[in-house]
Amino acid sequence: MKKLFQGNSLTLFFSSVKLSVFLLLTLAFVSIIGTVIPQEQSLAYYKSAYGEFWGTMINITGIADTYHSLWYRLLMGLLCINIIVCSFDRLMATWSIIFPKNYSARPSRFQNRKDRKAFDVMETLALVRTSISEHLSKKLSHCELKTTENGFYFYGEKGRKSRLGVYAVHTSVLLMIIGGIIGSFWGFDGHVQIPEGQSVNQLVIGQHQIIDLPFSIKCEDFSVSFYDTGAPSEFKSVLTLTRNDEKILTRSIVVNQPLRFEGINIYQSSYGLMTPEYREDLPETVVFHFENPETHLSYPIKAKQNERTALPEGQGFFKIQEYKPEYAFAGHNMGPTLILSLEVKKNGSNDSELNTQMIMLPLQYQHFDRMRKGHFIISIMNGKDFLIPETQKRYYTGLQVTNDPGVWFVYAGFILMLLGIPVTFFMSHQQYFIEVFEKSPGSCQVIISGVSNKNKYDMKQKIDRLDRDLKKVCVR
Repeated sequence: MKKLFQGNSLTLFFSSVKLSVFLLLTLAFVSIIGTVIPQEQSLAYYKSAYGEFWGTMINITGIADTYHSLWYRLLMGLLCINIIVCSFDRLMATWSIIFPKNYSARPSRFQNRKDRKAFDVMETLALVRTSISEHLSKKLSHCELKTTENGFYFYGEKGRKSRLGVYAVHTSVLLMIIGGIIGSFWGFDGHVQIPEGQSVNQLVIGQHQIIDLPFSIKCEDFSVSFYDTGAPSEFKSVLTLTRNDEKILTRSIVVNQPLRFEGINIYQSSYGLMTPEYREDLPETVVFHFENPETHLSYPIKAKQNERTALPEGQGFFKIQEYKPEYAFAGHNMGPTLILSLEVKKNGSNDSELNTQMIMLPLQYQHFDRMRKGHFIISIMNGKDFLIPETQKRYYTGLQVTNDPGVWFVYAGFILMLLGIPVTFFMSHQQYFIEVFEKSPGSCQVIISGVSNKNKYDMKQKIDRLDRDLKKVCVR
């Protein structure tokens, strides 16, 4: 049968395998770009990371949001058209094979095959016909018997509908692409930060887009637990959804256990402190650790602010001059820092001659004082006392809110692909031809041959197996 729309130049273009290869390679390339280049960042970020020219080009061309850009959607649409036209262009011919008007065989197609099998049987035609018919009826989905001048032949088939497997795979890919396009146009993926006790009904998508949610999300409570190393082990939010001042539901969510409602998914993605991590004021007592790097002797010493305290080994005195919750040093924020005033002996002098110097001790960098290379290495032992008590901390919860109306098309395509791939690669349309003719009264010859639309080696093994089976049922 002639291919559908044969001769139509537009159809020939969209049914081209070259177009398929071009679209797949192009989509693979731009997907790599969309993965390598951070998405949905500000123009200033791209200019800083890639330079003035390339940063501007990334923003103008839509690479900053590749998967929602017009040209990416156009490529996906062209691939859909390509798959549809390719499938229909070949389906009509395949359909006539799968659902023919009649199942008549063409004996000449099988009679001259070099791989046919033959054996003689010392039985009458009637007995051989009965034996072969009983055996084939159990093995083949379709089997027909035709009488010839010198005998008869059986024509049987198996797996005719397996030719549809490739179209199932094509349809599955089409469904997944359509699902992706639907999600690209009508879905959303955004983030929102909600302080404990507060609610929001809007969502920020990308850098500038704000959309209204069909309900409000309130963070009733947030809690976080930590490992001994200080890393968070679990953070949990208790969320309440409301609409028109009416409570819909309240549920706790943790990472990988989202809240799903009306097709909208709410994931626990991050958290943060609304209050400072460290105290604004100095603890009443600070415990210092003094280590002599030469003798490795250590001295813990308690001190209070503006209180002159003696240094170990009679080396002088020190005093807590100031505490700063944030301290800038060489352009870097060192976090909470103590400023100490040291009065230390001059080399070879008596106690009355002291040299005054100011040093800083950042709480977050315990070994910072090693760079000074002084008589003592000084660090802070009770750093936890500088932290805000857990009962006074107030957190915000970071939520990722998504909606993908095309996800069911993707699921359907995935299931159809799981069904279609085994059919396409592991099943075939097998056709068997068994011809029997009478050589002399009481003696017959059986000739077996067959063809398959794929996996020729497997078909040869099936013919060998059928040859052995028929010898058993015919030769009694």
